[in-house]
Amino acid sequence: MISKDTTTDGGNIPDSQINAQIDVLNADFSSTGLTSTLAGVSRTVNPDWYSNAGPGSTRERAMKRALRKGGAATLNVYSLGRIPTPNGNLLGHGTFPADYLRNPSNGGVLFLFSTLPGSSLAPYNLGRTLSSETGHWTGLYNAFQGGCTPPGDYVADTPATAKASIGCPVGRNSCPNRPGLDPIRFCDGGEAARGETCPCGCGDTGLG
Repeated sequence: MISKDTTTDGGNIPDSQINAQIDVLNADFSSTGLTSTLAGVSRTVNPDWYSNAGPGSTRERAMKRALRKGGAATLNVYSLGRIPTPNGNLLGHGTFPADYLRNPSNGGVLFLFSTLPGSSLAPYNLGRTLSSETGHWTGLYNAFQGGCTPPGDYVADTPATAKASIGCPVGRNSCPNRPGLDPIRFCDGGEAARGETCPCGCGDTGLG
């Protein structure tokens, strides 16, 4: 956990929210056989990392080299206040298994502490950002990976999807020449996928 100071608003999140996030993560992966157990929490006050450790940055590499624990089966999670990229800020970013093979120290997930359950970034504060990024860590792509072109996200039972969703567009079919309607869930990677306040149930089911 990276904070800019020792306050809750500055990223020093309480253990209760961390435990609530683990509960969400395990609920979201319950059908897969994967279970997450909290091995420990480290608390680091570093305003620079808190705001500037975006994916691929020198700050991210320094942070992960300093803080990483465990081996390939240990998911290292870094909560931040901002995740900058050249194309804008992210809610989260997860590495893939191949990334770990290339550079073990770089594996893991970055996510905004404000997306934790009960935190401040409504409607994205139900804990689904970490679930989505953890899916990448296990090897899953976003449902819109590859767009309408096979093999798409490499999951056979996921209908092809041209792009991420905005809001909760139930019934959308962005690949009309492929079978099935777009999967509007948090694995989609869109707004419905991240924040999940949709009355139609978006974001409340599977990861594939």
